[in-house]
Amino acid sequence: MAAPSFGLHCIDCKIVIQFVLILVFTGNIAISLKRRKVEQNEKDVLLPYPPGRHGPRHGNRFVRDCQPAQYGALTSEITQCKDRSSETKSPVAIVKQFIVETVWPTRSVQGHVAIVSNPLKTISVLEPAGGGCSGKTVALVTETASQHHCLVALNAGFFNTSSKECLGNVVSRGKLVHDSGGIQNAHFGILKNGSLFFGYLAENVLLEDPEPFQQLVGGVIWLVRNGASYVNASRYIECDEVEETGTMNQFIDAVSARTAIAHDQDGQVMFVHVDGKTYHDRGVNLWEFAQLLIELGAVNAVNLDGGGSATMVVNGSVINYPSDACADKAYSCARHVSTVLCAHEPLCEPSNCSGHGDCVRGICQCVGQWRPPFCDILLCDFNNCSQHGVCAPGGCVCDAGWIGEFCDTACPLGTYGVRCAHACKCQHATYCHPRDGSCICKPGYQGLSCDNVCPPGRYGIGCQLKSYCHHECSCDHVTGVCTNTSGIELVESYARCVSQHSLNAYKHSKELLAEYRIWIISAVILSAVAALSIVMNMTLLCSRVSKQSSSASLTYQMVEDDSEQEETEEE
Repeated sequence: MAAPSFGLHCIDCKIVIQFVLILVFTGNIAISLKRRKVEQNEKDVLLPYPPGRHGPRHGNRFVRDCQPAQYGALTSEITQCKDRSSETKSPVAIVKQFIVETVWPTRSVQGHVAIVSNPLKTISVLEPAGGGCSGKTVALVTETASQHHCLVALNAGFFNTSSKECLGNVVSRGKLVHDSGGIQNAHFGILKNGSLFFGYLAENVLLEDPEPFQQLVGGVIWLVRNGASYVNASRYIECDEVEETGTMNQFIDAVSARTAIAHDQDGQVMFVHVDGKTYHDRGVNLWEFAQLLIELGAVNAVNLDGGGSATMVVNGSVINYPSDACADKAYSCARHVSTVLCAHEPLCEPSNCSGHGDCVRGICQCVGQWRPPFCDILLCDFNNCSQHGVCAPGGCVCDAGWIGEFCDTACPLGTYGVRCAHACKCQHATYCHPRDGSCICKPGYQGLSCDNVCPPGRYGIGCQLKSYCHHECSCDHVTGVCTNTSGIELVESYARCVSQHSLNAYKHSKELLAEYRIWIISAVILSAVAALSIVMNMTLLCSRVSKQSSSASLTYQMVEDDSEQEETEEE
């Protein structure tokens, strides 16, 4: 009984082997046809959905219900990245090349990973010039990188190769440039608080808050979640409801060039690409790509547009091997794409430092009197140039007579004018005015330059005082003292001069006393009248008070007498 059974089993094995051989042969024919189709089309296009469609239209609740139970209701992972702006000596990105061997079928896989240490300040999602998503414009990664001074650039989101329309949500430097309408594809983003976002968006996130993200771009297939492969779960979540996972499965299983965005355990962002060509033996499928990213240290990773779109640019040069055919069909060339991930020097806010400085690694180096951090306020505005000047971009423009950074210092003695550039021309002066140089003359001098003495009979400051010296005497122009300078032989005349001066001074004092006497008498009379008025008012007030007191006593007495009379009558 055993022999027939063994023979029957062997016959079954042969049938099975023949069936497998037929399947393998048929598969090889199909792959050959696909290769020939790709070669005939001359475009390495790898699409996750049928033409004209992109992304599942089911709600975010479906995503929550479909994902593994261990993630609960969380449909995204948010990681806080460290702000390393102060680490000025560290490079923006470190680029490494890798070559790995796949297990089965065995083949060499090569690519590059760029590690960006300060993503909040140095990573941007960019559109090409000329309209980008809104203008349905595409450009080479090198062109977009050059326009925005990218140190490292990688092709990013999916787009319609025919209409050039962007697919998925796109936010560029805080501006929403394309709304996908709520499709549930995996996205990468940088929130305005500096956190990294990987996963699926609720439909109303971009509607409730138009700008929750600083950067955002959509991919297809969440490759790695929390350090483990997430391809299988993501395959069902992101599959379009009108297909039976056919196109999506081909997209995942195809060996091709791939690109991804990821982050490591330190919050650093990773740009990753693998060289290849769709349906050839170069490249990786998404299962292999997820495992490769885990080995590179990825904690979360999202797959971006691959195939002929895969392009990485470092310092303006393409460092990978693009798979699209060139115009002459003899070589491969890079493809024009819609969006680019760019690693650049840290940006300043605003990027041009308000036009009054240079952006150096994210810090505005202001010129002149413009104040950091934005170079939009003049430093001299804070004290308004001490009220002695006008605040200008170059600093305080001081009024005449003032100097100093903030116009808080008067001109030194002997100088005047704008910037104290002029020397005073006064001869007998205390000082000259710092604004216009006008002379403040010493007592006994007058004139514009204080070079004239007081005229006879005048003396003192500004020659305003009158002298009472006798005509035989001269008046000192400074002190007003009467003197006779004729010589010793006129001593008698000098004595008369001095006595006459004393007499004149006495008369002058007497005249002043007479004038003051009138004022003193008037003041005394007015004071007496005021005092008399006060006394009379006080007297009247006291008499009124006395009368009121007498009236009150009388009233009380009358009441008291009435009560006594009533008592008498009762008796």
